[in-house]
Amino acid sequence: SGCDSVATLNLTINNSTSGSESVTACDSYTWSANSMTYTTSGTYTANLTTTSGCDSVATLNLTINNSTSGSESVTACNSYTWTANSMTYTTSGTYTTTLTTTSGCDSVATLNLTINTIDTSVSQTDFTLTANQAGATYQWVDCNNNYAEIAGETSINFTPSANGSYAVVVSGNGCSDTSSCAIINTIGIHENALSQTITIYPNPTSGKLFVDIPSRNKDVTVRISNTLGQVIVNQTFHPEEELTFFIDSESGFYLLEIETQKGEMWKASFVKN
Repeated sequence: SGCDSVATLNLTINNSTSGSESVTACDSYTWSANSMTYTTSGTYTANLTTTSGCDSVATLNLTINNSTSGSESVTACNSYTWTANSMTYTTSGTYTTTLTTTSGCDSVATLNLTINTIDTSVSQTDFTLTANQAGATYQWVDCNNNYAEIAGETSINFTPSANGSYAVVVSGNGCSDTSSCAIINTIGIHENALSQTITIYPNPTSGKLFVDIPSRNKDVTVRISNTLGQVIVNQTFHPEEELTFFIDSESGFYLLEIETQKGEMWKASFVKN
């Protein structure tokens, strides 16, 4: 009609957006942007829609560090201290410990452990020493001579020809260890009426030792010493009944000496378990 027409545009421009993040994870990572789980390192993108209806591009720079595991098999004698956790084990078994790698991930270590044991205890009958470990090899040694080997004494039993202190090196099950020293100090001692009437029991003892001395002996001096010559009992008694001693020292061989006022001497060894 030849008349003007005025048009008005009210325009709002919403921009698309983008963003990125860098993540380091162990073994896998689930990205909240798209709920996807990734197990390998890489760069990943996700197209999202903003509240204004425009595209939003998200970028994930992902580094995946893997957890590790390892195992070792060890055979040891009596005990084993595992460097992985500084624990000491005395029984065979499978043990695990979880460590942290330099990347912050778990490292599971497994120890397959076999513990072999060997019995180094020794029994004494009269003047004969016997190693209690059967089926092993033996070497008797002289404790008073810097543990020197005694030539030819390689059987389970050993009867020394002289008083002294003796031990045995026992080898078996892949292990080798030395017993405590046993005192032999009664060879050549004259047996008199006193030695025939005194009894001690139990032998070996777990700590409580009974000594039965005839009451006809007035005063007697009792001394008990260890293999180092250290005296742990030195007392005089008037025996009306059996004497009781509590040996709370460490396990091993001990020497019991009894002397009367007449100078009669009686000696015997006993074992403290």
